[in-house]
Amino acid sequence: MLMQINQAWTNLNTREQYLVKALGLFLSLVLLYVMIWSPVQSSKVEAQQQLENAQTEWQWLNEQIPAVQSVTSTVTPKMSKVENQTQLMALIQTSLKQQNLFKDIKTLQGTTQGGKIAFEKVNAMRLFKWLAQLEQRGLIADRLQTIYVEPGLVKANLQFKLPN
Repeated sequence: MLMQINQAWTNLNTREQYLVKALGLFLSLVLLYVMIWSPVQSSKVEAQQQLENAQTEWQWLNEQIPAVQSVTSTVTPKMSKVENQTQLMALIQTSLKQQNLFKDIKTLQGTTQGGKIAFEKVNAMRLFKWLAQLEQRGLIADRLQTIYVEPGLVKANLQFKLPN
């Protein structure tokens, strides 16, 4: 096969050999452009567009900082300082009384790192409202387990830990 190609090449006159070489060079350049240069350029354009989008989003996020800080500053005064187990239990008891949940408590006990509360049957809406109010004050349950009892009522076990 190689011999036939070599013989066909030698049978061509100089002008035809020159044209075949020029065609080979042209096809090599087209192939190089299609396979390498064009994908690199399109990737570059796409990356530049993604960069512009990210910069626009970053600028928008930076513009939102004052709004978030103003919302945070209005919530901050409600935060409770809980430094020991006594303060934690006092906060829990007070908030339970405010939400009219104190009568539903099965057990309320302090632990070395916080406190545990168990409800045998409690109104689920009031329980979650109470938890939301505690969260607004900066106290979040470390562990919460609820079991459906009947419509609107759940059995709940909660554990609170002291903030570090």
